[in-house]
Amino acid sequence: MSARRLRMLAAALALAGSVTLAALPAAGSGGNGPGAVGWPTYGFDLQRTGYNPTETVLGSANAGSLRLRWTAALGDVMIAQAVEAESVYIPGRGTKNVVYEGTEHGDFYALDAATGQVLWQKNLGSEQTSCEDMPDGVFGVGGAAVVDRTTAAGVVYVAGGDGAVHALSLASGQEQPGWPVRNVFDPRQEHVYGGLNERAGKLYVTVASHCDFVPYHGRVSEIDIATRTVQASFYPATPDVDGGGVWGPGGASIDPATGHVFAATGNALTDPEYYFHSNSVVELDASLNLVGANYPGLTGVDVDFGATPILYRPAGCPTTQVAAKNKSGVLVVYDEGALDAGYTQRLQMADVNDYQFNGIPAWDPVTNMLYVSNSSDSSAGTYFHGLVALHAGADCQLSLAWQQTVGPNSTSVSPPTVANGVVYYGDGFGNTERAFDAATGAQLWSSGSTIGGGVYAAPTVVDGMLLVPAWDGKLYAFAPSGAGSPPTVSSFSPASGPVGTAVDIRGTGFTGATRVTFNGVADPGFVVNSATDISAHVPAGATTGRIAVTTPSGTGTSASSFTVTGGGGGAPTITSFSPVSGHAGTRVTITGTNFTGATSVKLGATPAPFAVSSSTVIVATAPSARTGAYRWSVTTPSGTAVSRRFFYLF
Repeated sequence: MSARRLRMLAAALALAGSVTLAALPAAGSGGNGPGAVGWPTYGFDLQRTGYNPTETVLGSANAGSLRLRWTAALGDVMIAQAVEAESVYIPGRGTKNVVYEGTEHGDFYALDAATGQVLWQKNLGSEQTSCEDMPDGVFGVGGAAVVDRTTAAGVVYVAGGDGAVHALSLASGQEQPGWPVRNVFDPRQEHVYGGLNERAGKLYVTVASHCDFVPYHGRVSEIDIATRTVQASFYPATPDVDGGGVWGPGGASIDPATGHVFAATGNALTDPEYYFHSNSVVELDASLNLVGANYPGLTGVDVDFGATPILYRPAGCPTTQVAAKNKSGVLVVYDEGALDAGYTQRLQMADVNDYQFNGIPAWDPVTNMLYVSNSSDSSAGTYFHGLVALHAGADCQLSLAWQQTVGPNSTSVSPPTVANGVVYYGDGFGNTERAFDAATGAQLWSSGSTIGGGVYAAPTVVDGMLLVPAWDGKLYAFAPSGAGSPPTVSSFSPASGPVGTAVDIRGTGFTGATRVTFNGVADPGFVVNSATDISAHVPAGATTGRIAVTTPSGTGTSASSFTVTGGGGGAPTITSFSPVSGHAGTRVTITGTNFTGATSVKLGATPAPFAVSSSTVIVATAPSARTGAYRWSVTTPSGTAVSRRFFYLF
């Protein structure tokens, strides 16, 4: 039976009850620049791929030099992946990249990504239980938050230990008007283990329990952000039968093109345990109506899903794939939209009686590989504990590419994360994070004895840093050797002027500067006069906003805005986009000018979901349309821009 959930060695842990910070060098904020996407949600994207396509600082060339930059003692265990928002203006402190993380004691923190300093902290409630899945039986914030930058100030949504979903200011932690949404779940019996997911004004929340203690009713719930109400719920075991928990750390995954929601469900507390849609992989529409489901027929001591399905599309494969780990040690793979037809591939990757084969793989579209952190040696042979890379063929089938047998055998392990040619994962009670070359499997780095507790949460790779939550109550930040402190912008003169105005920028750490921007628009002709002085000019297309200076050690942003006068801005233009081809759901970065206030992005005549990262960058998602060549268009109140080149949708 499924009385065990995490079972992550809930042995005695000595944890500090208050926040303390290690006196360590500051970490650089990376090289993605102002307006970059950060790490907004569990697994980076709606599909929960665990892949960061924007990381450029930390990669295979320097991952071997990773060293500890700071630690933040947050007071209790963490199973949530840390998320990050870039360029958040903190009144009185300037613009910072901010990391958000919660603990099972209900504390939710905003930390300066450069130093680990606590910027603000809120307690969102916790519940004392007799469930030993947590070391002291206390359950609070278990699921990763989601960052929403669609408003000017920005909001972070998170499920508390009080049964509510909160909307907090990125800058101050202040609860937003009309929030929280209360009674989303009953914290006395239920818990949110999975990260929240957000699409098209809806939040999706997954609910399970404490150790399968009854009464509880597992479910996926949809919250309408505008009305702050729970609009729909899907109960795998029906609302009348206990069980059917949704335990996966990524919560529900979402196809950005169709809005379909995917979840892997736990056992019903009845006979059979797969009653209704329990112990199944399910596909729901955006309103949580059932599209398809499959119980794959399972044997073992604990056969429910403690997992989140991952959505990925191999090169040449005609359909999006849905893959999920099951506690019986099997990985099952389906075609999206055809779950009722059953799985297309089933791999016995861990021991059939290993109830710890849970979590979620990671997908890298560059290597065309699916990375699986494996909790035990397979009872069928071939696969061993550690990290396994599976190559996806044009026929959509997975085959072994490489594997590294490391860490303890038979333990819960962290989901992997992949970025810039490197895949990372934590080995559970081995207390070690490792980095491997994503293509070859060569081990590049190990944290050694640095981490003092179990590593079960997925790592975050963003802005040249590796963030690792651990069960010693600390959040660890690693950065490559040689990354110094990021620059600071203390002042500039004059404070306003039209395009072409000469601007003197003062601050620190300017040596080696690679980029100067005015509200995200780069000045191609800036001159570094000294470590504390830069001469720049307001570039064409710039609009009113903050000045930022980027060096190999990170980005520094002014506390105040430079005001562009005399016609800065104007109609948008599209200069490029990347990638130049893809399928529905592909994230496309569109570069140009005057994107601020964009009201529409289309691929051909089809509207596309999008987010304005800055006045020069939009991140759009290719919509569902017929195979063919289409131009991108961006519309603002000042006009519409159409790309010269075609995007090929396949």
